[in-house]
Amino acid sequence: MAGFQVTTEVAVKADTGGKLRLVRSGSKLTGLFHNGSMFVPLGNTTVLTNAARFVLVVGSNYAGGGAVHVAFDNFKVNATTTCPPQLRH
Repeated sequence: MAGFQVTTEVAVKADTGGKLRLVRSGSKLTGLFHNGSMFVPLGNTTVLTNAARFVLVVGSNYAGGGAVHVAFDNFKVNATTTCPPQLRH
């Protein structure tokens, strides 16, 4: 499966809140972020159409920046069938 790489938009957030949306329609997966008034596309890729698995990885390539700390909360899945996540540390 192709990897999802964001190359067309940068979402800069100085606060601790934000909204990320991942939408799969058929074989197209689109990532969007909320800019305060609407969802703005980050990028898209082609994916397999069988059961979806999302792995959320966050980082920074800014050489002068500090460590990146992220928490995903209020996570919601709109689907007909879901499996609970397995936490790993």
